[in-house]
Amino acid sequence: MDYVAVQDLIALAKFLLLQANDLALANALKSPLFNFTEDDLFNIAYDRKEHSLWERIRDYSVVIYSELNYLINLSRIESPSALFTHILRTGKKKFAARLGLECFEVLDEFMNLVLQFENPSLQAFVQWIKENNPEIKNDMQSERNDVRIMTIHKSKGLQAPIVFLVDTNIVPRNSESIIFDGTEVPFWCGKNNNAYCDQVKREKKLEDYNEYLRLLYVALTHAEDELYILSKEPVQKGSWYNLITQYREPYEKKQAYLQPIFKEKVEVLCMNANYPYIYKKRDYFDVPVI
Repeated sequence: MDYVAVQDLIALAKFLLLQANDLALANALKSPLFNFTEDDLFNIAYDRKEHSLWERIRDYSVVIYSELNYLINLSRIESPSALFTHILRTGKKKFAARLGLECFEVLDEFMNLVLQFENPSLQAFVQWIKENNPEIKNDMQSERNDVRIMTIHKSKGLQAPIVFLVDTNIVPRNSESIIFDGTEVPFWCGKNNNAYCDQVKREKKLEDYNEYLRLLYVALTHAEDELYILSKEPVQKGSWYNLITQYREPYEKKQAYLQPIFKEKVEVLCMNANYPYIYKKRDYFDVPVI
């Protein structure tokens, strides 16, 4: 569940199930549904001693306390679909005001998940979400005059007429000290140079790099019409940009104006006009792990 709007709704559901869950309530209060600021949250959280946030809300805002209390009662007698339908009746506009109209698609897909869930228990629904983490896809094909900034993971299965890939000159590094081996046993390999830790770190580096290459394939297949691959010096060996440019046949470098993103001419990679006639079979990913 990568979408903020969905995370806010699940946080609210967790609070409705357990009013002592201060973290869930804090997340729900900061959502567009209640629009709490950091100062609002500090005012009810500071120096509360043994009191929960729920107990402090009553004195801070009678309106919000009454609204939450109504939702608590509603969650005990209604199905998840009826509960979230009530919440989003006015909540969709609140989410859109902060997150943009794009969130409508996400919320609609979330409601489709709720409607498909046959168990009438809110507890069962939240547990199902936690255990399965179902994927929610929004439609990038909608004809809107806007730019969407997404991670490669989140954009899987989606396409757009024009795609920009940025930060392609760096190979991500894993700096974690605790690494899991092939049997899911954790090892502290921070400054440990014994033979087994060295092996585990090599395997982890290879696994991470293979995932990095798989993401490159996903990234290169998103564009319907135009794909812009952006980079800057220095370009690390084995990075996306290095892999794409070291075999020059499919692409050629050109100087082009990309206004209003860049004021000056910039170097871009364009599909070679003679491609695929000059194409040769190559293993583009036959490179050592660095």
